[in-house]
Amino acid sequence: MRSLIALLNVFLIAISIGLGQCKSTSLPKSAEIYHWAVNVPQPSLLAKIAYNPDTLESNVLSYTPPTVENGDNHVKYRIGFYTTAADGSKQWVGSLVSQSALASTSATQRNTLQLYLSGSQQHDLYHVSLSKKYNAEESEGAIGVELVYPSAGALPELNKPIVVSPDGTAPQEEAEKTFFQKYWWVLMIVAVLTLSGGGGEGQ
Repeated sequence: MRSLIALLNVFLIAISIGLGQCKSTSLPKSAEIYHWAVNVPQPSLLAKIAYNPDTLESNVLSYTPPTVENGDNHVKYRIGFYTTAADGSKQWVGSLVSQSALASTSATQRNTLQLYLSGSQQHDLYHVSLSKKYNAEESEGAIGVELVYPSAGALPELNKPIVVSPDGTAPQEEAEKTFFQKYWWVLMIVAVLTLSGGGGEGQ
């Protein structure tokens, strides 16, 4: 009986591990993000991320931060990915960060990769950046992921109805007032003060 219970426990653990792996790999899209120090000839894999552009769910499949040698604190790193150009060649897309941006984080902050997705049907990745998020509630894990869509700009007002007068004619725009029509009262005050104060010194 004990062997049957032990076998059942092993079976349940295997199912839970399998479900966890399915969840991590069932997301429809993935991206490989690289770090590339300016003083080295080629990039290295920073993180592999699976994500769902519809639900904004993401999962970090692997994360390998760069190792920093002594004296390399001022080295700049390129954070980016490869995309396929129209002619089929690989093209690097990314941003430049300091080494401190890749440094280890504290209990209240962590590095966060922002993946910028296009608003098209394919939800293609077109830019990536790295920043630190200061939030104790989100400090789980070595690195976080944030999916960002482009925000819509201001739209012109189309088909705005024209308000017409009761007889059906369009309203006429008022002509702009002249300087005298706007500030006649100032000139009147100056004139009164000038006339009232003219004979005071002679008395």
